[in-house]
Amino acid sequence: MLVKRDLVEFYSGLASTAEIFNAINKQNKALEKEHSPLVLETAPEYESNTILEPSQVYVLSRVQNKELLDVATRICELMHEYKFKEISSVPRNAKLYGDHFTTTDYEILARINLFNHTMNCAICSIETCKDEPRIVKDIVLVIALLHDFGKAPVIQSAYGEKNEAHEKISAKFAEELLNDFDVSQEIKDNIFVSLFNYHNEDKNKQTTIYLPLVVMADVAARVLEKKFIKSRR
Repeated sequence: MLVKRDLVEFYSGLASTAEIFNAINKQNKALEKEHSPLVLETAPEYESNTILEPSQVYVLSRVQNKELLDVATRICELMHEYKFKEISSVPRNAKLYGDHFTTTDYEILARINLFNHTMNCAICSIETCKDEPRIVKDIVLVIALLHDFGKAPVIQSAYGEKNEAHEKISAKFAEELLNDFDVSQEIKDNIFVSLFNYHNEDKNKQTTIYLPLVVMADVAARVLEKKFIKSRR
């Protein structure tokens, strides 16, 4: 499992991986359609009866647990239904996680929509979990897909209270969503706790083994997003 002292090396390696994939994609259009390593611009729709995009299909292909695959697929569908591409990934009341963020990061990251950031986080979670057991990889990926659902206005209206933090709203939404699937209560509880305490800095907070892995993926996605936006100025 990655620890704090490994983050600099991790970010560097992940950025290099993205650059390598981008170079490959320029030479191989087929690969670009099937395996999007970093979703920084709007991906093209599949020309079929599915609403899922290539980046989503790629992420879903990494989930092996049947029940969690069903959950992840539904989450990906809801991202389109709730119009994630029309929502900023950093609404004004959002907390930017990580000591390296500054007050100017809002203006930079506001250019990344909620769809792209969610997929970037999910893709980065594949890297953060590369040495973890299969079930851990699947659970972390599902949490990554869910971690910012509380930023969607339709979810805020249905599950949120006045001035409630988006991670708490995400947790309540996930709790109800998971009740529609044949997922064990232990997994449901771990997903809820991971989401509910996502930005909780209380040292005595209830936590899970999955939470730090998702946070690392989230921060890594933000680092790469900032790098991308700055490169286009």
